[in-house]
This record gives sequence, C-alpha cells and structure tokens, in this order.
Amino acid sequence: MLHLSMASAWHGSQREDGGPQNLLIAHWQISRVHALCGRGEEAIRGGQLCLDISQGEGIDPFSPGYGYEALARGRTVALNKSKAGEWLGKARKTAEMVEDADTQKMLLDDLATVGKGVLFRSGIRKWTALIACQ
Repeated sequence: MLHLSMASAWHGSQREDGGPQNLLIAHWQISRVHALCGRGEEAIRGGQLCLDISQGEGIDPFSPGYGYEALARGRTVALNKSKAGEWLGKARKTAEMVEDADTQKMLLDDLATVGKGVLFRSGIRKWTALIACQ
C-alpha cells in the first residue's frame, strides 16, 4: 500500500493537469498509509506537507481539515495523545465551517476513526492492512 500511494503521488506529479490540490491529496494519502503501518513520524511529516499546501490559493476549503486529521492520526500513532487532541480540535473546527453537508460528513466520519484502529471508511481493519505494509 505504501509503494502504491507513493507511485500514485509520483504519477500525479507528472500530469500536466495536476496541481496543488492533487499534491495535497497525495501527501494526505501517503500520511494515512504511514499511520496505518504504525509509522507515526512519517505520518506526521506527510500531514504537515498536506497542511502546508492547504494554506495556498485554489484549495478546497475542507482541505486544511484533512491536514489536521493527518497530523492528529500521526500523533496518535506516535503516542503523543495531547498533541493529537490539539490537531483533532482544529480539524473539528474546520469541519464546522464546511458548507457542503456531504463533505462535512465525510471529514467528520474520518475524524471519528482517529485512534480507533479502523483507519479507512471502507472498513479495512488495522491488522489486515499491516500485512500490506511489510
């Protein structure tokens, strides 16, 4: 999964129609996979890249919420629960500002999984995914 997420990011970076939103999504996805693999520091690094890009122009308004979500998840994996709680709070505040109900629900649903062991909405369990990280 990690190799696939990195390959996807590379492929997206080669496309002429790619842009900051695509790069943001790639860093979020890589961060999520690192968290799934139990690599907290790498997940934090990807989350910070995602958040940094989300501050730019032309980015969807809900994107900072996913940067915060990635940082909270990474901090949870790295066993820094107090810092994870700070990022989770910022993510929830961002979710409150999302106007589209479906997009807001998607973000809130993802936030509800932080620290719960289930890292993807599709229901993949952590122990199953860990096999793919080896």
